[in-house]
Amino acid sequence: MSVLSWMHVLLLSIDFGMMILCSLVLFRQKIKPFWKEIAVAVVLGAALMMFHRTQFIYIGVTTLLLWRTWKYHIVPALLIAVSGYMLSVIISTLIFVLIDGMPSVNFEEIKGTSPTFLLTILLVLMTKWVVIRAFIRKRLGFTFLCSYSRIPPIPQNAGTYLLIFVVLAGILLRPVFTYSVFSVFMPVPILALSAAIFIYVALGKELGLLDEK
Repeated sequence: MSVLSWMHVLLLSIDFGMMILCSLVLFRQKIKPFWKEIAVAVVLGAALMMFHRTQFIYIGVTTLLLWRTWKYHIVPALLIAVSGYMLSVIISTLIFVLIDGMPSVNFEEIKGTSPTFLLTILLVLMTKWVVIRAFIRKRLGFTFLCSYSRIPPIPQNAGTYLLIFVVLAGILLRPVFTYSVFSVFMPVPILALSAAIFIYVALGKELGLLDEK
């Protein structure tokens, strides 16, 4: 492998860790006591991504981490994982669109292992780190989920299950849409829909507007 290829693997491994951190800070989970477990999850996820690169690995490893370490049940863990992935994708998409909008850059230069792509990923990582630090310092995030909480499949929780379905469908359908800067991670219409559902569900539960019987 060339130096650029190794740098590509390293940056994507760091991005894997950033996605996990996005999930944790979005729901105000403690990070410091579990840094070893997080590190193991990052190494595992990065290794799997080297064999088969798919966004489902992000979701699966994060869900497993939350289930085994934070003791969440599967559905709440999956909700946290897809929400963090969605936050990570929104940040990445905005940076890719910004770079693609520069007069001297085109989409073909921010793909693969080109220097422009690597610099774009580096900028994405820096932006995600700033967002993560802001969440921690300002104590932002949602608190309606607590350890061992269940989300039963009842009408009051339909939005939660719909969010999970939409995000997973967006990952699955990404190759079907025209491959452009707007659909590198998820098709924009599906990403916008999932963001709207998340805001509705998260704010509704956080403010106690949605019945959680």
